[in-house]
Amino acid sequence: MIWRTVTLGTVGLTAGILGLWVAQREPPVRILRATVLTPQVPPGGQLRIEYDVERVKSCGLRVDRLFYDKDRVRKPLEPLEWNVDPGRIGRDTLRVVVDVPRSFAEGRAIYRTIARYECNLVHRLWPIIPPSRDIEFEVKGAPV
Repeated sequence: MIWRTVTLGTVGLTAGILGLWVAQREPPVRILRATVLTPQVPPGGQLRIEYDVERVKSCGLRVDRLFYDKDRVRKPLEPLEWNVDPGRIGRDTLRVVVDVPRSFAEGRAIYRTIARYECNLVHRLWPIIPPSRDIEFEVKGAPV
């Protein structure tokens, strides 16, 4: 009888913890504002972006990054990965510098980021993926 009680208690506790983990679907970081510091960038130049963010908790993070030029030519970049989101809990300002490909044609371009957060074991199978963020800028000038 005691083993049934222990087993039932263990199963109930495990189910409760898994239920709490599954219910955690809010992104742990909110991007309050994204400002392009270099709205015009020559091919081969550097795009500079400033993000104002608010961190609610620190989780594992992977950021997939892509560029699209005016002809919708896609240029994937290396993803960024952290076991624990860098930065402090609360409001913060981040500055990001990204090299624009020399092969990009002049015109409107997009820098797209797709974040994936892992805050618990369930999120390894079902990560939190907020909507992608597109940063528009102009590719203009002679290649650097």
